[in-house]
Amino acid sequence: MKHPRLFAFSRFLSLLPTLILVSTVSHAGKLPVSEEFPRVETTNEDLICIQECLRENQQAAVGYEELERRCRQDCEVTRALRLMGSNDPEEYTEGVRILCDSDDRRALEPLIAALRRDLQERTGWWAQIIPALGALRNSAAIPVLTETLEIPDEDWLGREMSARALGDIGDPSVIPVLTAAAWRGDTHNDAVIALAQIYDSRVVPVLVSALDPEEDPEVREAAMQGLRRLGSLAVPELVEALEEYSPEHPGKELRVWICRLLGEGGTPEATEALQAHRSDPDPDVARCAAHFTGD
Repeated sequence: MKHPRLFAFSRFLSLLPTLILVSTVSHAGKLPVSEEFPRVETTNEDLICIQECLRENQQAAVGYEELERRCRQDCEVTRALRLMGSNDPEEYTEGVRILCDSDDRRALEPLIAALRRDLQERTGWWAQIIPALGALRNSAAIPVLTETLEIPDEDWLGREMSARALGDIGDPSVIPVLTAAAWRGDTHNDAVIALAQIYDSRVVPVLVSALDPEEDPEVREAAMQGLRRLGSLAVPELVEALEEYSPEHPGKELRVWICRLLGEGGTPEATEALQAHRSDPDPDVARCAAHFTGD
């Protein structure tokens, strides 16, 4: 006798064409349907791809619905790759659209090629491709994203987005190019936010400088979060910044923020530094130091 689970799965496969047909009709508006899958026409090739995927993975430790979802996504990427090889502009752009919404590693190289093509044709797809490459978090995209970050054309609007995408990838090799971008007006905010995502002591000076009270609040908060993640790596720069004040430039608000960052870190080096500021000339800094050192 056939095992009940295998029998049920075989029955499911036999009904698959009908199930997908119902789903396709539903997308046309005749039946209610979940918005989980893209509204695309299901072809015979799609059906074959899904059936083969289900058969190959029938022993997977997931339910049928989850397995079907995964197979649909996998076959959708396969379809997108096929479309991107088409000479038909509409089919090509549909393939690009699908890959921009995918987290499949197979999307990486085609999207890099599509971005380079769009830099020549300027059809506007770069605005979807750049963040999609960042979301894939693969260092293979760094060269092309570095290029788009450094395009000197004043009308080019992709620099800020490129900085964010490089930060999403999080590879320390991008620190020099993002640091340079952090000192440029148009890319400053996005470059600082990107650097705050990278765990490396080389980002600390930029993040400390972004604590300035006149900084954009979103940027300042990202810098604080980045410094918190860095922990002890950030302590020497923070201690040095805490010491930089004078009667003419007391830097009250900034120094209190730095005190709190050091106190929250709780490292021996930070605690030692705060001990020395329990009698700080600024009463707010002194209270902060006392709070984090036991009083």
